[in-house]
Amino acid sequence: MSESHNRGSKSGGRLLSFRFLLFILFVAALVPVAFAGWSELYSGFLERSAPEIRVVEFPRGIGLTPVSVVLELSDRGAGLDEVVVRTKQRGNSKEILRQSLGGRAQAKVTVDFPGEKSGLEEGSAEFEVRVFDRSFWNNQTEKVLPLKIDYRKPRVEVLTTQHNARHGGSQLVFYKASDPTLILSGVKVGNETFLGYPARGIDSSFDDPSVFVALYAVDIESDISKVPVRVFAEDEVGNATSVSFYNKIQNRPRRSYTVNLNEEFLARQVSELAESNFQKMADAAKAAGESIEYRAPKQSKERLIEKFQLVNTRLRELNENEIVSLLKAPRFERYWTAPFSRQGGTIQSGFSDEITYAFDGKNIGNFTQNAYEILMSRDASEVYAANDGIVAFAENIGVYGNTIAIDHGLGLVSLYAHLDNMSVRRGDAVKVGQTIGYAGRSGLSRGLNMLFQLRVHGIPVDPVEWWDKSWFYAHINSKIEEVKQALGIPILRPVE
Repeated sequence: MSESHNRGSKSGGRLLSFRFLLFILFVAALVPVAFAGWSELYSGFLERSAPEIRVVEFPRGIGLTPVSVVLELSDRGAGLDEVVVRTKQRGNSKEILRQSLGGRAQAKVTVDFPGEKSGLEEGSAEFEVRVFDRSFWNNQTEKVLPLKIDYRKPRVEVLTTQHNARHGGSQLVFYKASDPTLILSGVKVGNETFLGYPARGIDSSFDDPSVFVALYAVDIESDISKVPVRVFAEDEVGNATSVSFYNKIQNRPRRSYTVNLNEEFLARQVSELAESNFQKMADAAKAAGESIEYRAPKQSKERLIEKFQLVNTRLRELNENEIVSLLKAPRFERYWTAPFSRQGGTIQSGFSDEITYAFDGKNIGNFTQNAYEILMSRDASEVYAANDGIVAFAENIGVYGNTIAIDHGLGLVSLYAHLDNMSVRRGDAVKVGQTIGYAGRSGLSRGLNMLFQLRVHGIPVDPVEWWDKSWFYAHINSKIEEVKQALGIPILRPVE
């Protein structure tokens, strides 16, 4: 009996040990599952991270024109629950939006302000947005932004009476613009904007801060019958006023002719431009959803034509954008007090000329000249500053080659291109008649020449007007005197 009992006891012990081991293994198997459950519960229901708010679009203020606030909301944990938007002004809080977000990880919310019907008084207010998540703790994020309210338009009055221009020419206008928060004014010609500056920048006698002056032009590439011209003013929150004024634009007769290009010019000058700028042109084309590639065999005349067409179209456009971007910061005062000086030499092509390029008897491209191409001689290749100013840039720009730009103030800039050497640098002050470089064959030059161009706020204009003393007096000096007389400012003339 005792021996049998002992065997039973040993057998029962072994069974108990085996069951205990199974229990341990079972518990061990449950631990990761429980941990995963708790981890998921913590990362969701019990998480403590707050939602995020990103302001995508926020108006300068609330004015007469409807505007919107665009918000992007996100929560990487329990998800978004609700967004509440309020405005606060003079101690009063007004809820303007409450929206359930249904646990989404991301949401885009737009809050509209319908201009004067927004229900806010003029002055200042606060824009408050609160976002809540779906966690146990109901985590929230708050953002408060200042908001200005103004329902009054600026006042505008044109002071000069006559504005007669030729297509592609320049004009000057004086006007009054007043508003407590005025930030911008000038002239709109179609889609182009020509900024105005305090009139003291053209003549220190104008001490009234509401008197402004603006140079403007009608682009030679535009249709003058479809281009409205208006003076405008805009305040801090975006309220704008614009008024039309007497502005007559005359048609410009154009000269058309053909330039025959030879194979040497295409193989040397044009090919070098095409190859050195190919990647730039390809990148710009790719950004526009296009692609460029050569199709004709290497060393063939057809390949030379392809290269010329790329340079004459795509590279010209890229270089134009480069120049405009380099001239983004005009000076508020004029450096010129007299007409511009004309560079010596023989004119090869003039402003507004319609040029057809031909090779082997075939037309391979077109171009409207927006400058004067002046042929120089080896004995007289110096290039002079046409008037006083500050060098805006001096660098190589594709079809223009080595180019110097001089800022003369009030948005008026002169360019000197196709240069061989440049003897000034950005920021240098120059005087009229000062040597700034030497004519050359850089860029798309067809000989030893210099390309002279004038721009008004980036738009090329006809330099002939600025070379002409009678035009300068009638369109610049006489207008200054007209406004002085209207405002009762003494007119002082030098004793002759």
